[in-house]
Amino acid sequence: MGKLPDEMKEKILNAAVGLFRDKGYMKTSMDDIAHAVGLTKGGIYYYVKKKEHLLVEMHYKIVDTFLHKFAVALESESDFSMKIYSWVKTHVAIMHDFEPYIKIYFKELDNIPEKESIAIQKKSNAAQLMLRNVIVEGIEKKQVRSDIDPQIASFLILGMLNWIPQWYRPTGPRTVSEIADHVNKILNSGIVDADHLRKREKSEGKHEVFDTSNERNGELDQKV
Repeated sequence: MGKLPDEMKEKILNAAVGLFRDKGYMKTSMDDIAHAVGLTKGGIYYYVKKKEHLLVEMHYKIVDTFLHKFAVALESESDFSMKIYSWVKTHVAIMHDFEPYIKIYFKELDNIPEKESIAIQKKSNAAQLMLRNVIVEGIEKKQVRSDIDPQIASFLILGMLNWIPQWYRPTGPRTVSEIADHVNKILNSGIVDADHLRKREKSEGKHEVFDTSNERNGELDQKV
């Protein structure tokens, strides 16, 4: 995508976001985007050479937003429970504020050119590593259970948060803040009564201690 005047750049990108969300990337033409911003077909190509350039920019925008906001959310916290709460609040807020981008991100990822897809995935992996390291640090400080696998935990947390756009509705009974609070409660305490859980695990003799010594620099794209 060429260097655009900021106002026109945002106008074209926002129009493309709405069209990709509503019609899908494959069914949206450059004519559709041009019409939405009041340009001719020749006019839109002056600013954007290929439709895929807009899709790539949308993906970069959302992953860069995540990385920046997560870093800011974590930098002022030292306690695990506060770090994870800051992460959850930030993640839920992004899911709400960038809802069209999020839906396009997951729906149209396969339409990204391979080179750009690899670069975007590396950024996504970096966010997962940030969360995993928060969990590793929590285990080392004895603020997180020692039988928790940070890799699995980070994937589960991200999976739960990334699914929010599939069921959240702005007209629903819960605010974004209330949803973040519910997620945080589940992450910190689970949904099973703690005393009941301790009794059951004691009777079953379950308490695996997880070795975190090699976790911080593990393979980013390792799948569970």
